[in-house]
Amino acid sequence: GLGKIPRPLVTLGHPLAIGCEGLEEWADAVLQHRPEGDRGTWLHALNQAAPEGLAFGALEAVPPYATPVLELAREAHWAWPCPADRGENARLLVAAFLAAASFELEKSGKAEGAKILKKLEVRPLVKSMEWDEHTLVSVVHISPSDALNPRKLLGGILGLPPEQMQGLVRLRVVLAEDPRLLQAEKFEPKLKNIFEDAVLLGAGSNLLLVDEDEDEPLILG
Repeated sequence: GLGKIPRPLVTLGHPLAIGCEGLEEWADAVLQHRPEGDRGTWLHALNQAAPEGLAFGALEAVPPYATPVLELAREAHWAWPCPADRGENARLLVAAFLAAASFELEKSGKAEGAKILKKLEVRPLVKSMEWDEHTLVSVVHISPSDALNPRKLLGGILGLPPEQMQGLVRLRVVLAEDPRLLQAEKFEPKLKNIFEDAVLLGAGSNLLLVDEDEDEPLILG
């Protein structure tokens, strides 16, 4: 950044719930200069400097006008290892949730300065839930305006406090296709005048400038 204390311009993608592990997360980083070498070299350098528990898996260069990954997030894939002593009851409760047309969770909020409990409809946000042996795998809709806590969701389904939902892992975050990249011509720098045109078009330009005060025209290129 260009502030008094320069800091890296890094913006994380969709927030990860506290205490949960993420395997395929996204972030945007703005670089002042393009690093030397190929992407393999960049990845190696990043992972050498990364703290324990953080690993970089891939890099993708995008233009400055690209949509932030936070705005492109559409799905979160979760995995929860169900304790053996809760397996049978958990399967029954998950089946009942999937069969229901509506499912509401209580959420604290405020109304006229007073704390109240609100009802939050969550059934449409859950796209799928299925068992992989003793692990519950779910796909949940997410967006910048939908930040449903996975612990509260799963705890609400199973009738348990959120803090008991241990071991949740976000397997991946699925992004929508960036509409700005599909319409790149709308976001490219616009030429302001004929002199800039000549510079940007390069030495091969065949632009002809006529100065009314001169007898001969000026030819650029």
